Amino acid sequence: TGGSLKVKSQVKEDKVDPLALFKNIRKKHKVVEDLKDLDIPKFGSETLSEFVMLPHFNFFYEGITPQTQELFRIGYDPRDDRIVIPHFNYDDKNAIVGITGRTLRDEEEMKTFKVPKYYNFIKGYKKMYNLYGFSHNIEYIIKDKVLIIFEAEKSVLKESSMTRNEGHGVSVGGHEISQVQVNI
Repeated sequence: TGGSLKVKSQVKEDKVDPLALFKNIRKKHKVVEDLKDLDIPKFGSETLSEFVMLPHFNFFYEGITPQTQELFRIGYDPRDDRIVIPHFNYDDKNAIVGITGRTLRDEEEMKTFKVPKYYNFIKGYKKMYNLYGFSHNIEYIIKDKVLIIFEAEKSVLKESSMTRNEGHGVSVGGHEISQVQVNI
């Protein structure tokens, strides 16, 4: 009848989300919080067969006894010039889940030749799903009701040496403790 009808046009704007790539990665990465959800490959002693399985004098000079090095199966990789530190599953001191190699190169060589200080020999091993030293020290942790949490593996080895291999130390292997490590 005499009025005009105005229709508002609906134009869809294409918005670009600058964080879309990161959001997709986060969706693909499942956060594991329960120990029974973990599927960690375990290996036997044969995994260490390519290394020289003897205590290393560098660790001895740092206060880690040969007895402790033997207990924790510390070895040497002559090909890469690295001290080999096997990681055993938190509940089984015979099941190897990771092997860390610590270079013996000095800072200048590492920088010049881009040699990483640490190297994981078992691809896909996540330190955040384990506590280094727990399987070896659980008996004394329970007996004495003492647990010492360290950042690095060498601290666990030093504490174990100081206590004549009746240690209370575990290592998270990084700067933070994960929920899985808390659950352990």
